[in-house]
Amino acid sequence: MSTDAHTTAQLIASAKQLYDRGDFEAARRAYEQVLSAQPRMSPHAHSDRAATLYWHGMTLLELGDHTGAEAALVEARNIEATFATALIQRARERAPEIAVDVVLNALRRHGDERGYGYSVYYNSTAALLALGAERGRAALLRALPLLHYTNSDQLHFFAETLLDLVFNDGQHQGRSRSLSWHKQTKRCTISFYGGKNYVQPERNAATITDVQREVLAAIVAHNPLWEWDSNLLTLYGLPAEREVLRAWLEN
Repeated sequence: MSTDAHTTAQLIASAKQLYDRGDFEAARRAYEQVLSAQPRMSPHAHSDRAATLYWHGMTLLELGDHTGAEAALVEARNIEATFATALIQRARERAPEIAVDVVLNALRRHGDERGYGYSVYYNSTAALLALGAERGRAALLRALPLLHYTNSDQLHFFAETLLDLVFNDGQHQGRSRSLSWHKQTKRCTISFYGGKNYVQPERNAATITDVQREVLAAIVAHNPLWEWDSNLLTLYGLPAEREVLRAWLEN
């Protein structure tokens, strides 16, 4: 351990002792001293900084600074998610399941809280894809029900990712999309166009695989995805309307 890291570790331990004794003002100063030093540390210290931010936030909460506490806690969890996504991108199929759980938890927060952060959504999705076809698909299917308040445009991007996994061998088609709103109903329509394999032939429900059926069933089941209309499914040779697709799968 370097001298700087050793000194920082001592400061963290001291700050926690102050917190445990109830000397929150002294603990605040100690944690702020640690945080001022940590940006100069190795990127491998991400988890230490996240922990410091967490206890700094808890200290501010005890002191009645709710705004400062919230900011510290949000930064702490963002660092944790960033570290986990970077780890998965590097380890890929060898990534530990605990890193996957952290990313899924970040996506859950993204789905539960409006405006939580687009970067978390896109970075997390890319990380899960790096797990490989089978494990990535399973993780994405676990993630989809967690996304409740997510913008429907993002949900369609998520659905497109899943569909490409099972209908295009994981090859993203690079489509563009445009949005339009109906004046009377205020309902939005997303139009996908372009891409490497623009429109696929109409499919027969009897010939799709179990893996493809699993993905389509998850898409049919996720209510927020159907708040907007789109032509996405037709590009894969599938029924675009929810109830038609549901019946198509059942038959």
